Amino acid sequence: RGVPIIAFTGNLDSRLAHMSDCVIDTGVEKEACGLGLAPTASTTATLAVGDALAVVLLELKDFSEKDFRRNHPSGSLGERLKIQVREVMITGSKIPVVTTGTLVRDAIREMDSKGLGAVLVVDDSGGLKGIFTDGDVRRTFIRWGLDGLARDGLEAQSIGEMRIDEIMTQQPKFISPDVLAADALAIMEEHLITVLPVIELDGRLCGIVHLHDLLGKGEFKFLV
Repeated sequence: RGVPIIAFTGNLDSRLAHMSDCVIDTGVEKEACGLGLAPTASTTATLAVGDALAVVLLELKDFSEKDFRRNHPSGSLGERLKIQVREVMITGSKIPVVTTGTLVRDAIREMDSKGLGAVLVVDDSGGLKGIFTDGDVRRTFIRWGLDGLARDGLEAQSIGEMRIDEIMTQQPKFISPDVLAADALAIMEEHLITVLPVIELDGRLCGIVHLHDLLGKGEFKFLV
């Protein structure tokens, strides 16, 4: 798949060595085993070189305690859910968001490009006004017909040309960045939703958290 292979081996002429992009020699003169057969000194050498390489990468990547906790949450979902929402939420340009007045077709494009199954709607000051999900898309077409035309009396209007304000869900559920991830998960389970907008105390949108990020299957998993 194009992933570089780095091999630790004491046999530079081995099949593994020839198949690897980079080979690190961990060979030893002899094993500590009295028979010279059981891997003893060679395994110790491999562990030592591996640890040394890991430490170097930690320094080069400026790897912090926060990064370590995100990638090694004590091997349990319980430990993961003890952290705050701000540590797992999606922020910045990765948030699927449009402003009020945006055409539905453009809102759907934004939703599709960010891949979270929803788009948030904010006003000019960044205040959350609503949410539009992929489920809302389906329900909209079911309500107004699969031809994509919303009918008002004798006139028909393309759903894509409507304003997102007309069909978004207003006053959606949201959460603070300072609450526990477990609380976010509880809200999702109670209301059968998979995303939650994250709002600062001043009412401005600062992020979005997805169910997969709480469970370690999305952005949360690939931060480093």
